[in-house]
Amino acid sequence: MSQLILLESDNLKALLSQKLSRSLGVEVTCLNTAEEAINLIKTLLICPLIITRTVMGQEKTAEKLYLYLSSQGHQESLIVLGDHPKLKFVVPCLPAPLNFEDMIKESRKKLSVLILDNEKEFLPVNIFYLASLQETPCDLYLRIKKADNVYQFVKLIKRDETIEKTKIEKYRSLDLKEVYVTSGNIDIFFASLTKSLTTRIEDKTLKPETRILATAEAYEIFRLMIREADSTGQSSAISKASIECMQETIETSPQIANLVVFLLTNQVNFAYQQCHLRTLICHHVLTKQSWYKKQHLNILTFASFFADVTLDTNEEMLISSVEEFDQTYYSEGSRFKVLFHPREAIDIAKNHPDFNDTIQAVILQSNGNVEGFGLEQTPSENLHPLSKIFIIADGFVRILLNPRLPSNKKEILELLAARYTNPTYKKIIKSLESKII
Repeated sequence: MSQLILLESDNLKALLSQKLSRSLGVEVTCLNTAEEAINLIKTLLICPLIITRTVMGQEKTAEKLYLYLSSQGHQESLIVLGDHPKLKFVVPCLPAPLNFEDMIKESRKKLSVLILDNEKEFLPVNIFYLASLQETPCDLYLRIKKADNVYQFVKLIKRDETIEKTKIEKYRSLDLKEVYVTSGNIDIFFASLTKSLTTRIEDKTLKPETRILATAEAYEIFRLMIREADSTGQSSAISKASIECMQETIETSPQIANLVVFLLTNQVNFAYQQCHLRTLICHHVLTKQSWYKKQHLNILTFASFFADVTLDTNEEMLISSVEEFDQTYYSEGSRFKVLFHPREAIDIAKNHPDFNDTIQAVILQSNGNVEGFGLEQTPSENLHPLSKIFIIADGFVRILLNPRLPSNKKEILELLAARYTNPTYKKIIKSLESKII
C-alpha cells in the first residue's frame, strides 16, 4: 500500500523515489498529475504523504492538491518542492535548490511512522468499536507487514480526531477488520468507549427509543468484548448500564405498544430485540403474580441480558428444541454451543458484581433442566419459579421472531401450550392471554 506519493519531473523522479524509499522505509508511488493523486488517495485507507512540485507542466499541482487535502482535513500531509507565495504559510515549502536531507527530515516528521520489530508494542482493536466513539482518545494505527515478524504501524487516526461515519464505512468497504493502539493506551481506549456508551444509555432526557438504540449498540459491543476476552474490565460497566436502562424503559414507558413496535423494527439488532422483548414478556407475567417484587424483574432482566450472549448467529438464538436441529443444517460447533450455552453464559455473568445464586439458577435452567445442558422438550416442575417464567417468555419471543413460525399471539400461545404441558407452565401461558400491549 502506498504511503508516499511523489509528483516530480521525470529527470529527478527515480532518484528522489529511491532516496525516500530507502531513508523512510516506505513504498513510494510516482504520479504525474494532481488528479491521479486524488483518485489514488480516494481508494486508500490512509491519506499518504504527498510530495509535489509547485507545478507539473501547465497544472498548478500544489494548489490543486492543497485544496483537495484541506477539504478532507489532511492538509498536513502535503510537502511542496519549491517556493509558493501562498502555500508557504500553511504547508512546508522547500526552496530550490532542493536539499535532500531537509526533504527527508520533513518527510519523516510528517509521516509519524513507528517501525518496530516486535508487534507486541501494539494491540489490535476491532473496527466495529469506532462507530461508538465521537472522537479517538488516542492515536490509532494501521499495521503493514514489511517482512517476517517486522511490521510498520502507520498513524490512521490522530488522538482527539472526530470519527466520521463516512470514514468507518470506507474502512469497512476496504475490508479493514482492525486498527492498532499502543499497549499503553489500550485501557484509555476502552475506558473512553465505555464512557461514550454509558453516557448515552444513562441520559434520562433522551426519548425511550433513543436510549434503546444506544443500549442495543452497547449490547453488540458487549458481545464483541467478551468474544475478544475483555481484559480491561470495561464490559461490566457496559452490562450494568444496559441492564438498568432496559428495565427502566420497560417499567416507565408510557406507551408499551409503541415500545414493542419499535423493538420489532430493523433499527434494532436481532440479539437485542430478543433480549429486550423477553424481558418485556417476563415483566408482564410477573405483574400477574401475587408474590411479585421489583427484585424479581431485576433478576429476570439480568438473566435475559446474559442468557444468549455467547451465541453467534440469529439462527442459533432461535433454536429452542432438538427437533429444530434436524430441520436445518447446523455444524457440530453450533450444536454444541446451543446445547451448552447456559453454562457458558454463567461463566461470563459471574464476573458481574450483581451476580447471585438466583440469577445463576435462572440462566442455568433456561434450557429447561437443572444441568444447564440440552434442550428439554417438557421442562419439569422442579425448576425455580422465575426460571419457569423465563422459559415461557423465551419461548414466546423465539416463536415471534422466527420468520418460519406464526407471529399472531393466539397461534404462538397454542404452540406454547402444546409443548409446555405441566400445570405451572400452563398458568404462565394463560397469563399471556390478557392484553400485553
